[in-house]
Amino acid sequence: MKEDEFEQDNFDLYGGFAWADRWQTVFFIFDVLVMLTSFFCYVCFLRAMARHSIKENSIIYLFLVFFYFTSLVDFALILEFYMSIYVHQYKSNDTCRFISFVTTGNRLLQVFAVLALLYLTLAMMEINLAKVEAIARKFLPLLLIGLIVLEIIFALPPSLNVKGSSHGRHCLYVDDGFNTVRLTGWLYNVLLPYFIPLLLAIYPMVKIFLKIKNGAGGCASERERSQYQIVLSISLGYFFFHFLYYLMWLGRQIEAVTLEKTKFRQLLGLHVWYIARPLFSCINLGWHIVSPLSPFIFDLDLLEEVPGPWVSKNRMMLHSRRQEDIQELQDRSSCYSVQEEVLEDEEVAGAAVSAAQVVKMHKDDQHQWTEIHNPLPLPSMDDDRHYHQIPL
Repeated sequence: MKEDEFEQDNFDLYGGFAWADRWQTVFFIFDVLVMLTSFFCYVCFLRAMARHSIKENSIIYLFLVFFYFTSLVDFALILEFYMSIYVHQYKSNDTCRFISFVTTGNRLLQVFAVLALLYLTLAMMEINLAKVEAIARKFLPLLLIGLIVLEIIFALPPSLNVKGSSHGRHCLYVDDGFNTVRLTGWLYNVLLPYFIPLLLAIYPMVKIFLKIKNGAGGCASERERSQYQIVLSISLGYFFFHFLYYLMWLGRQIEAVTLEKTKFRQLLGLHVWYIARPLFSCINLGWHIVSPLSPFIFDLDLLEEVPGPWVSKNRMMLHSRRQEDIQELQDRSSCYSVQEEVLEDEEVAGAAVSAAQVVKMHKDDQHQWTEIHNPLPLPSMDDDRHYHQIPL
């Protein structure tokens, strides 16, 4: 058994030949670009959540925040895998076990969270959306802790079967028997991270799809339909983007069953494995872009949030909203102009009245006094008050 077979079985960015190392560098650049795009999308998503405080209470959006942290772990693993090719790292027993645990555990944690989100959405759909969502929001920390405990339970056994080499350059299997390696491959590279969850996810995905389809007839509100669409997009995105990668692993494990050990090792030495694995693993990362973009595609409240105007399926609705805003501004401006004209007319009329009520003064040349004519109505004859003439 070669000392680097553990890396060959578990690291997608793994070299071994001079040309393979350069090829892995190309895919590493692609992986980094995809993850930076994912990081930008998640930042836009978190910004939109902060601007719409009601979204912070959505259980679906809180799951997306959880997926954001798992994407950061994937990014860190990509950097570590690439550094292991070119940078000398001392790999002790603890280091190898930790890398194996994080690699296997993060994949399982993501798919466990997708299943939890699907069945939680199914419960909201079948029972009561507001009631189930309130209960799930209350116990969400316990739910996430339960998912992490499941990750530890499932990912710990294969990580304990790893140790560091004597010179610290590679990681080795503790039990390198061919049957043990094949069983580990079937469980942790084929069944648990993809095919078993796919079977478990078919029923809730079909139910959610039918709910969305029938929702147009009034069976669900627009808010509920948008939430179901987001969940369906996240779950379908996971199984779609990971399909080729785990299909490759399925073919590899079938070959391991049908071929002898030596012939299977010769098969793994073919150049196709050094090209297909990093290519398909790069496609896997597309799920980290689709997940944060889903709210901007389906949620009507985020139509005007970046990058909503570019990716939303309701761009025509956004255009109509803007046209309505422009029309409303025009109506307001015309209303203001009419009010200004009315005010101007009132001012002119008031000025005319005030001019008519100007005090009229008549000067007497003999007595040198001025008679002031009061514009107000004259007092009645019954008024016993005395009025005087004011001399100059």
